[in-house]
Formats: sequence, structure tokens, C-alpha cells
Amino acid sequence: MQKIIIIGGGIAGLTAAENARGKDPDAEILIISEEDYVPYSRMKLSKYIYAPINEKNLYIHNKKWYEDKNIELLLSTSVTKINVKQNSITLKSGKELNYTNLILANGSSSFVPPFTGANKNGVFTVRKIKDLLSIQDYIDKNSAKNLVVIGGGLLGIEAAWALRQANNEFNITIIENMPRLLPRQLDEEGSVIVADILRKNNMNLQIGSSVKEIAGQDKVEYVSLDNGDKIDADLIIVSAGVRSNLTLAKECGINTNRGILVDENMKTNLDNIYAAGDVAEFNGMVWGIWPVATEQGKIAGLNSVGENTAYKEITPSNLLQVTDIKVFSAGDVTGVDCKPIKYENSIYTKLFFKQGLLCGCILIGDTKKGLALKNAIEQKRDFSKSLENNDNILNVL
Repeated sequence: MQKIIIIGGGIAGLTAAENARGKDPDAEILIISEEDYVPYSRMKLSKYIYAPINEKNLYIHNKKWYEDKNIELLLSTSVTKINVKQNSITLKSGKELNYTNLILANGSSSFVPPFTGANKNGVFTVRKIKDLLSIQDYIDKNSAKNLVVIGGGLLGIEAAWALRQANNEFNITIIENMPRLLPRQLDEEGSVIVADILRKNNMNLQIGSSVKEIAGQDKVEYVSLDNGDKIDADLIIVSAGVRSNLTLAKECGINTNRGILVDENMKTNLDNIYAAGDVAEFNGMVWGIWPVATEQGKIAGLNSVGENTAYKEITPSNLLQVTDIKVFSAGDVTGVDCKPIKYENSIYTKLFFKQGLLCGCILIGDTKKGLALKNAIEQKRDFSKSLENNDNILNVL
């Protein structure tokens, strides 16, 4: 009987377990997670940044689902070592567990740049349920009103908007060191539109400014910027990306770069060991997004029980909602090789083409065509004739 051990209780680990069970009803499957909770949706965390948390609303499956699927959960448990020659792992308690195949889905951790004062009380990241609880407790105990979010990417804006929804009295500032917001998801014009929406909702923006120092005595008091400005801050949330958790892999001889290097089967350089999700690097990319982690987890799970299934790269997409306005993007929206075409549809609609093939899209306002456009990108659909005829591509999908 096969024994599959999965390190990590995120979506990659859960999807791996689910797909392994689907192919092998008899295998022993164990998910080990450092967290106290069954696998939950990290994508929903921002919504509860200053709102009552019912963990069950975040759970992807309830506890009974794992019992019914005969998938064992080992929570509040960390793995300290992978013993490659023995096909075993060592837990923090010292206990050893043997495996037939091992899947590393231990994800990533929030990256906090080495700002002066970054370790002061009042500086937080948002990655886990316990982070939300800590933020809420700190705001309440310190009557925090001046809230600063460092990072104007997707997660930073989501966090800032959730705080605005929670309390209109909060004084919220977003600091982004790049020349515009959402530099990976939007083009310059789209970024300006989103910035205007945020400003209209009483958000302060510092764009193109870098943090020089987080200052204060025993706790955060203000942020000093490279342009000389000082921003009052009772609490700071750093949203500056993530870094793959590589310690376990490196210590046992698994090849790594920015992530654990895997092939199309999600296999590492060591026999019987796979990796998936935020910890994995495929074709030079560590995406760190939910859809990629889900698909990679699926492939790792299937192959861990004897399948031979190859991972096919998917088109990255993002969805953000600020007020009642939705923002959707997919594919390459910043590449110099792509020709942009703007359509008079809703607030902002721009499609990007390369030799007649749709390679990216931005939709602000009306996003109903988002999925169809994403599918067209993945299918490498050729719109050359429609473009020659000056057809509205949105009408020919």
C-alpha cells in the first residue's frame, strides 16, 4: 500500500490529496500543516482583516469531508527534516514518519523588505488567519486610526479596501515604490483609473515613493519616505510579495532556485519527491497564485500514485473589486511585443494581440467577458481576420 505524505495545508496540498485519493482509493494519504485550521481559502483573508472571523466560512471543506475521503490531517505540526535515504520525515516532536512518495506543498512566507524599524510593534503581514486576529487585536488595543499599507499590488489594495469598508473613519495610506499601482496586472492607463477610484474613496496614495524608515519608540508612530514625507502610522501592513519556503528542500539536497525546481510532472531531482504551489518553480517561474497552485497540486497528486500526467502552464489572471467596480486582467498586458486595442466598453477595456493572437486583456467595470477572453488566450485563438475587418473582438468571442 502506498503512503503519500503532503507537507503543507494550502490549496496545492489539498488538491494533491484530493486527486491522489481519486486515483487510488487504498493509498494512505496524510496532510501535515503547521496551522491550527483545516485547509482554508487564503484568497478570502483580506475580507476579514477587520471583521468578525468565522473560520468555517473560510474552510474549503469541513472536517467530515476529510473523514469521508479517508485523508488524514495532522495540524499544528511542523516538519524539521526530510530523510531522503530512509524515505521518511522527522517532525518537531522527534517522531519519524515513512512515505512512499512525498509532496512538498509548504508554500511561501510574506516578504518584509529590510526597512529600518521593520521589526517594531505594529508591523504586520497578511498570510494566515492568525495574522488577522493579531491585526484586529492591535487596532482595538491601540485605538489605531492611521493605517498604512506598504505595497500597491493586488493583495495590498485588497487589504486597504477591506479596511476602508470596515471603518470609514480610518485614515488609510497606500505606499507603492513603483511608478504606478498594480504594475504586474495593469497597463499605465488602467493603473491611473484604479488610483482615481481609490482616491475618490478617501484613500491616500504615495506612488513612486520608497520607505526609508519605520519610526517610533516602542511601537510604530510614522513612516519616513525617500521623498522626505512622513506618514503618521498607528499600524502598518506590509504587502511586498512572498518568498518560497525552501529550508527543508535545501537541507536534504533538493535543487532550488527561487523555488524548488520541478519538471512537467512536478518531480524534483530526488526520487519520490514532488513539489507544487508557491514553493515550486517551473520553467523559471514561481507564480504564487491560486489557479497555478491548484493545477500543480493536481498534477503532483496524480503522479504520486502512479499516473504520468504533465503540467500545462495556465494563463495567469486576477480579479479585484473596489466599491462596486470590478477589475480583471489576464495574460500579458505589459509586453512590448503586444499590440493594444482599446474598446469603448464600460469604464475601460483593452485587449492585447501578437500576430493576431490574443495575448492579454484588461477589463475595468464590465468583466463578464473575462473568462471567455482568458480561454481565448489559453487556446491561442487567432483573431487576424476579425482584426483586419475592424470587428469588435468582444462581439465575436
